[in-house]
Amino acid sequence: MEKVFKKRHYLELDYLKGIGIILVILGHSFSFTGFDLINKEKYFIYYYIFNFIYSFHMPLFFIAAGFLSNQEYKIKSFYISKIKRLLIPYIFINIIDYIPRHLFSSFVNNSSNSLIRVIFYSGVATWFVYTLFVMFLLFPMLDKYIFKKDKYYIFLYFLLIINMLNPEMSNVNIFTLNRIIFYLTYFYFGYILKNYYEEIKKNKYFNNNLLYIILSIFSLFFLYKYSENNITKVIYPFIGFMLCLKFSLFLKKYRNIKFLEFCGKNSLIFYLLEPFFAAIYRVGLIKFIDLEYHYIIVILFFSLKFISLCISTIIINKIKVLSFLFGNKITINKKEGE
Repeated sequence: MEKVFKKRHYLELDYLKGIGIILVILGHSFSFTGFDLINKEKYFIYYYIFNFIYSFHMPLFFIAAGFLSNQEYKIKSFYISKIKRLLIPYIFINIIDYIPRHLFSSFVNNSSNSLIRVIFYSGVATWFVYTLFVMFLLFPMLDKYIFKKDKYYIFLYFLLIINMLNPEMSNVNIFTLNRIIFYLTYFYFGYILKNYYEEIKKNKYFNNNLLYIILSIFSLFFLYKYSENNITKVIYPFIGFMLCLKFSLFLKKYRNIKFLEFCGKNSLIFYLLEPFFAAIYRVGLIKFIDLEYHYIIVILFFSLKFISLCISTIIINKIKVLSFLFGNKITINKKEGE
């Protein structure tokens, strides 16, 4: 590849990640209630919404990560930044997670979170951070020997074919290799997209609203088939990304969606804390609300978690030690950087 990009802030990616993390919280509000609300036979509408969210919400973050990784970097500072941004929060949250998960094992979906599981299998609720960190460990080598070569696009085709065929290797979960194989497709797509991003935004087809109407209709029509074959699982994230990117660029015109920007910039904190609030509110809601009012449970479950996450994030950002432990960059002294 000929183009190399210096670091730049993309507000639309904050919006994109904000949309993504809200969908994560909403998706978990269906699947983590303990009421089997995503049962296709009992609650088809919930099953449909759940499939819609899960068809693309996590690939959004890997596409954004790949996009932002296409820039100049030094290997030493690159690894240090990933240790601070991902490894330290991963270790910290799993230490915090261990105590309540074992003391109150009857209140959680999975009480096992051994040291072996944390080191080799991404913990219980931190697979995204673990997978992205391992991916970044491999990134400099991939970047040098594959991403920047003339035939770089062949590697993307290779990843697409592997995931569509679903070989036995996709079942290897040590070091989350199965997830790396799948999500590297979207990470690499984001990396490539960076090279043509400015040109794509000006393209008449990209700005054709009819295209997004067609994509939306296609997505909704075939969504019920999403979980039944590997082809739809591979294709849907690209469609979901295009729709969310277009919506994010539309919002960017107003430049005042501070709330969505806040969610995007703090999406890692939201992701790390969400399982704790999910466990707390799930117990309370199941105890006080009857299954007959399942729609109320979903609304309350989502709202309570989201409000709690916003408040917690504001507090964490005001405390330097906590902010650091959750992966935020901390400027010790502005004058030093002048």
